[in-house]
Amino acid sequence: MHNFYLVVNSNSGRLPEGREKIVSFLEGRGASVKVQDGHAQRAAIDPGTDCIIVLGGDGTIIRTATESIGMDIPIIGVNMGRLGYLTGISEDEEIIPMLEDLLAGNYQLEKRSLLKGTWKDAAGAHSAYAFNDIAVGHREALHAVRLEVDVNGEFLNEYSADGIIVATPTGSTAYNLSAGGPIVEACSDHMVVTPVCPHAMAPSAMVMSMDNTVEIKVMGGSSARSSATVAAFDGDVKTELGAGDYISITRAEYTVPMVRLSGNTYFNTLRRKLQKLHG
Repeated sequence: MHNFYLVVNSNSGRLPEGREKIVSFLEGRGASVKVQDGHAQRAAIDPGTDCIIVLGGDGTIIRTATESIGMDIPIIGVNMGRLGYLTGISEDEEIIPMLEDLLAGNYQLEKRSLLKGTWKDAAGAHSAYAFNDIAVGHREALHAVRLEVDVNGEFLNEYSADGIIVATPTGSTAYNLSAGGPIVEACSDHMVVTPVCPHAMAPSAMVMSMDNTVEIKVMGGSSARSSATVAAFDGDVKTELGAGDYISITRAEYTVPMVRLSGNTYFNTLRRKLQKLHG
């Protein structure tokens, strides 16, 4: 690796020191570094970039992953947030060893799956991608919705719940985990379908192959669009769904390469994050 794109989320007081450490070290080794403050901007990412380094938290990495979809540029994160499930390292003293490993090629690449959601409205067909999850639920909190879930065109179940989450393996430690869904190994070939607070006895979360097509249909609720059900991609609302509308969720045609440093296994990282979460 020689050409780097450094994304710096400036919401942490620790960032200036980490940013300077990264830039100084890489440039001192003859590498090139382009710095982007705030969030990654697709138009600013040089196609010849060898690696994107994210200085921030999981939210910044998710934004970076979606901005770089299709560019096939490896991403690694330095955690400046609270948990950092997606980040490669979490401590300032790990920054220089990380950079040395990147320059020396001491790492592995993990291809992380994405989800693609497709829906129709009066303007036609639309689609968007999600790195963590696609969630369908009521725009307003504390309102249940009735949702039908079909898999490959076959009826699975109807839920009265706060919503339905369809998560990637990477996203299984995010909203899905908070809703009681299972953790799925990040590089596995599965998606997780998890109802959020179902209002009756209903099957729990389901783990299924990424080769399936999951369709979520709105069965009822208010006819007023201002209080409609919405579909959110990684927490970003993309569309409103009225009664009878549906969204189709499939494996995306792209993957996102994430850097895993040698000796830093998925389960080692997961254990450290869970220990931090539970104090």
